[in-house]
Amino acid sequence: MATVDSNAENIIVDDNKSNKFKPSWLVYMAACCAQLSSLSFGMTMGWTSIANEELDGNFTTTNANDHWKSPIQPNELEKQLIASIWTLGSILGGFCCGYLIDRFGRRKILIILGIPFGMAWLMIGLARSSSIIIIGRVLNGVGVGVSMATVPRYLAEISTPKIRGYIGMTIGYFAGSGMFLINILNIFEFHWNHLGFWATIPTTLMMITMFFMPESPVWCVNFIQDKNDAQRQTEHNLRRLRTIDSDIQQEIDDIIEMKQKSDKTNTNQLVNDSIIRSIR
Repeated sequence: MATVDSNAENIIVDDNKSNKFKPSWLVYMAACCAQLSSLSFGMTMGWTSIANEELDGNFTTTNANDHWKSPIQPNELEKQLIASIWTLGSILGGFCCGYLIDRFGRRKILIILGIPFGMAWLMIGLARSSSIIIIGRVLNGVGVGVSMATVPRYLAEISTPKIRGYIGMTIGYFAGSGMFLINILNIFEFHWNHLGFWATIPTTLMMITMFFMPESPVWCVNFIQDKNDAQRQTEHNLRRLRTIDSDIQQEIDDIIEMKQKSDKTNTNQLVNDSIIRSIR
C-alpha cells in the first residue's frame, strides 16, 4: 500500500508541475508550419498512383473536351523507378539529417528542407524526360526522410507535456491530407506535371513561415556552446512558446537537468566500455 501511495503522490506532483507549463498560441502555429512538410510527404505518396496511370501511353482523360496527352511515355522500368525510387531518397535523407538537425537546429533544417522539396516538384512539373522525373523523385524522398526525422523532434521539444501527444498525432493527419489534396486536384483535370507546380505551394509556405517561428529550447540548451548565449536563447524562445503565467525558469531548469543526466549517462557508459576493453 505504501508503494501505491508513493506512486500516487509522485503523479500528483508531476501533474502540478506540468500545470506550470502552458503553451501559447505560437506552439500551435509553429506545429502547423512544420507540418507543411508532412503535407508534402503525403503529396509525394499520393502523386505516385496518379502518375502511374497518366504516364501510360494509352491514358485518356475522362473529359471528352480535354485532349491532353502526357509529354513523356516511360518504359516499364522507368515507371517502376518513378513510383518507388523516392523511398531510396528517404533513406538517404533520414541517414544524413541526424547530424544536421543537431548541428544547425531543428528550425533551420525545416527552412532548408523547402529546397529539396521545391526543386523536386519543379523538376517534375517541367520534366521532358523520364530521367528528370526520377531525379526529382529522389529529391522528394530526401525531403521526406529529413522531414520524418526532424518534425517529430521539433514538435515534441516545443510543446508542453499535456499536449505533446496530441501535437505528435497531427503528423498522420497532415500526411493523409496531402494525399487527399493531390487527388482532389487531379479530379479537376490537373495532371501529373501540373500537380508538381501545385505541390510547391506548401514547401514555399513552410520556408517562409518557419523563418518567423522559434527554435527548440531543448536544442538551445544542448547544442549552443556558449552557456550565456544558450541561456539567453532558451529563455527567449520559451517566452514566445509559453503563456505569461508559465514558470519559464522551472522549465529551463528541467531541460538543463535532463541534459546533465544524459551527459552523466554517456560518461558512465564510456567509462564502462573502457574498463571492458582493458579487461579483454
